[in-house]
Amino acid sequence: MLCQLRPRGNWLTPELWIADLAVTDNAWRRGAGHALVKEALNIAAGWQCHRVVIEAARDGRALQNLLRSFEFEFDSRTFVYDLVGQPTATELHGVTAEASPSQTGVPLVVYDLGV
Repeated sequence: MLCQLRPRGNWLTPELWIADLAVTDNAWRRGAGHALVKEALNIAAGWQCHRVVIEAARDGRALQNLLRSFEFEFDSRTFVYDLVGQPTATELHGVTAEASPSQTGVPLVVYDLGV
């Protein structure tokens, strides 16, 4: 499994992006894929990620079934597992900054180049 913590501009917490998830032929149908996905979710929770994203390079029914068993949502070639629900614009309408829910995790860093 190759993964990376990615900051997102509209979140204070990162997302865990899984670029590749592979199981060897010897480990096929022996729970290795399940263990990898479970470990990824544990890593994401430990880093206070708001979601986990897995990009599927090909149409693999086994991968799709595995990720759906963890309740990942499939959109085109991307599987997404939301760890924290992001409020919608309707939910935020009329909410003051003091009353808005706080997010914890990695701080958002903005660089102004002054150009």
